Amino acid sequence: MTMTEINAYLALKYSSYQRVMSAVNDTNGNPLYITDEIIIHFDPDSLIRDKIDRREIKFGELGEFISPAFISEMGNKLDLSGQLANAVTLKVYQDLIPDDSICISWRGDTLKVPPFWASLVVKIPVSNQKSSTLAACRRGL
Repeated sequence: MTMTEINAYLALKYSSYQRVMSAVNDTNGNPLYITDEIIIHFDPDSLIRDKIDRREIKFGELGEFISPAFISEMGNKLDLSGQLANAVTLKVYQDLIPDDSICISWRGDTLKVPPFWASLVVKIPVSNQKSSTLAACRRGL
């Protein structure tokens, strides 16, 4: 009997993202929003579900989570055409997916989770266009 040597290789890709948050305050010193970030609640039809549903993925590029057609539409409305697909994007609810219907509280209680759209923090790629982007967001896209 002979012994056969088998070599197996495994490649892992780790990445990290350090979120720097700089708040813009009102005249009373109360924080209004984080510079160059917007929070968007996405309709489930616009999502790339095999990425958004993976709990181990906490951040990435917008193009990894949202369909190209919807990104194009958003870019046109926000005056950021062609710049959004690569925008740094973070999940707001990092351990939940849109299909979740219950969660377990820290006391062990089962709680019903109301339906929610996927919420993502999107870093605005070009800060000099911030005012027009925020104005478009206020108009409701």
